[in-house]
Amino acid sequence: MIDPQEFAQAQSGRSAMYRLIEKLFAAPLSQADLDALTRANLPALACGSPRAEHGLREMARFLQACDSGTREALARDYTSAFHGVQSIGGRMALPYESAHQGESQQLMGAARGKVLNVFKKQALKLDAGIDLPEDHLAFLCEFMAAMAQRTAASFSAGDVDKTCESLRLQRAFLRSHILSWYEHFAKLAARIVDEPFYCGALDAAGGFFALDAAALDDMLADLGAPEEPFDLAWWETPPTTPGMPHASDSRASDSRASDGRVRIRRGRCIRKRGDTCSRCVAACPRGLDPFEMSTTRIRADCTGCGLCVKACPTQALSLKHR
Repeated sequence: MIDPQEFAQAQSGRSAMYRLIEKLFAAPLSQADLDALTRANLPALACGSPRAEHGLREMARFLQACDSGTREALARDYTSAFHGVQSIGGRMALPYESAHQGESQQLMGAARGKVLNVFKKQALKLDAGIDLPEDHLAFLCEFMAAMAQRTAASFSAGDVDKTCESLRLQRAFLRSHILSWYEHFAKLAARIVDEPFYCGALDAAGGFFALDAAALDDMLADLGAPEEPFDLAWWETPPTTPGMPHASDSRASDSRASDGRVRIRRGRCIRKRGDTCSRCVAACPRGLDPFEMSTTRIRADCTGCGLCVKACPTQALSLKHR
């Protein structure tokens, strides 16, 4: 049995660590940022990863010796490494997933499009005025932080299915869009930066990412979630036009006979995210609500026509077949 308070604290801690990493890599740190980090007592954020703990200690040690030239020195490091001013063997330490998916290091690659689609399907977007590609490490961490908070909320509400769906998405996203390229990026950056602060930051982030991947496995196991394939590709493809089935979802157009029952992926449903939607009910010739499919009467009245499946804008519905 998972203790609700411990689970909430775990999600809060995860979110806070992702927010810290987001801050470290989003832009050169301001003097206010440095002051806040100094007051934060970074070693106290020890999260169970020796590598992350070492990185946090290195950052704290550096900050203890701050002087009037510290901000400028860190700004030079940030620009040299993360803006691509310097390179190692022609490779730049750009903090974008796309930059590490091929030899050309071009930005705005396929990875950016996939990340953007995940953001859209989770109703998340960058703040107005930000014109950087969405696969920047800071934005990936911002996404993970937001998802940790949503996970805490869904578990607190007693929605285990939504909690598991959220954790599965986070696990797949972390593996595919952060862990897949982070170590290559970190090794390049560590060879470019001069100050130990960013070496510590790179270690703190890398250690935490690995730890969080294991933690997500443990949380899903503790919740009793069955081991089954997760369709990250669905999240990475563009949202479809309302009323049209997803091109890769054969369930939406399968002609096999239905047993008169709709399968619901509640984590994908707009209503489960707190927004209003009734397209499935409006599409049903009998005005049935798929969310009430657990009742015998609704199952008996359902003809299995599949119109609600086609109307669902997030492909949360599919027909069960005989």
